[in-house]
Amino acid sequence: MNSLVKKLAPVILAAGLAMCKQPVPPADTPTPTPVTPVTPTPNHAPVISSQYVGAINEGANYGYQVVATDADNDKLIYSLPTAPSWLSINADTGLISGTAPTIDLDTLYPVSVKVSDGKDAVTQDYIIRDKDLETRAAITKGADRLIALQNANGSWDWVVTTATGPTATTDYNMAGVTGESLIDAYKLTGNAKYLDDAKKSGDYIVNVSLAPDSIHSHQNAANILFLYHLNQVSGDVKYKTKADAIMHYILHEHEATDTFNTFDTDGTIGLSAQELANAVEHLRSVERGYGAPIGIVPFDLFKFVEDAKDYGDNDFAHNMAGIIKSYIEQPSYADGIWWYVLGLSTGISALSEVGLDYSSELTKLLAKQYPIGTWEDTDSGIQETAYATMGLEKVGDLTDAGKAVKVRIGDQISSGISNGGWRDPYDENGNPNHPTEITQVDSVIINALSDYIGL
Repeated sequence: MNSLVKKLAPVILAAGLAMCKQPVPPADTPTPTPVTPVTPTPNHAPVISSQYVGAINEGANYGYQVVATDADNDKLIYSLPTAPSWLSINADTGLISGTAPTIDLDTLYPVSVKVSDGKDAVTQDYIIRDKDLETRAAITKGADRLIALQNANGSWDWVVTTATGPTATTDYNMAGVTGESLIDAYKLTGNAKYLDDAKKSGDYIVNVSLAPDSIHSHQNAANILFLYHLNQVSGDVKYKTKADAIMHYILHEHEATDTFNTFDTDGTIGLSAQELANAVEHLRSVERGYGAPIGIVPFDLFKFVEDAKDYGDNDFAHNMAGIIKSYIEQPSYADGIWWYVLGLSTGISALSEVGLDYSSELTKLLAKQYPIGTWEDTDSGIQETAYATMGLEKVGDLTDAGKAVKVRIGDQISSGISNGGWRDPYDENGNPNHPTEITQVDSVIINALSDYIGL
């Protein structure tokens, strides 16, 4: 027995060891849950929802409450990275306040408002116009003077022949040129009397039967543009209908058999820009006896550029602007010719209207400006200064334009029956040293003042 145990003992031991090496079934354990990384909540920048206050009268208190929100309800901090010295902002509430300074002419101040939540920020950039009250008073005084001079049928005379009003023969072109000033006064004040009298002028144009030759002169260009503008402010479509009808006649129906048949260059009905320019030059040089009128032809033509754009013929507008530039670039178009300043000024307006280069013309115009700010000399009156001012305003040169504006405000008639008008040193025939109130001169000065303040 003992010997049998001894023999089996190694076998039993080996079997036991083998059993010890068998894997033990695992106990039941829960499946591990995956760990999701924690992503920080993104910050939301503040949002400004308020509309800034972009204008203030000189000497008045300015106030603009900036309204901003933050989706994360973070505390907001307000600041003014860019602002004139007379403005300040409450860093906690966002209220911008200050007193606008008294000024000589309209002044523009850039402003940048910043709102921060400590992490992100948003800005609002804008311009404050500090409005010169003297300029605005001059516009309304001038417009009141024009209303006093308006004829019962809505027209105006060229020259004011009496202190109490017009008695001379009515000039057709005065309706549109002068009516524009009343539109300016209406835009400035919202006073219906200015719009009502502008509409009287528009009705006069609508009801006038046009002679063919008036189609070619600058007078009709001004009337067409006035009708388009009057439609825009009054909403009365009859003014646009009339303007469109005149433009359609000029461009598509004008017969080459009228008094200007020698200027038909393509044999088709209707006038091209070049044919219209040729006709105007003939009208000035031959029929009206101006001699070589290259100085005034750009003036006669420049409003046709904007007319054509309003009518919807951009090709005609670009062609006309190019023709105007070709007049100004003629070697004979030089300082000293009659209406040199007038042609340069209106040429700049036409070229800028269609995006053509006007740098050369601008350089020449500024070279003729006197230190006082005007362009008046032996060849130019205050009308030329008014158009030069508008040319500069058209291209954004408010500094040089402002000099002339200040002079014109200063020499406005301030007393008597002619209160609100201006006197040109030239009479209606261009004779110097005969101060005369001319209705068109009154009106274009108002236009220049109005353009300066952005009407």
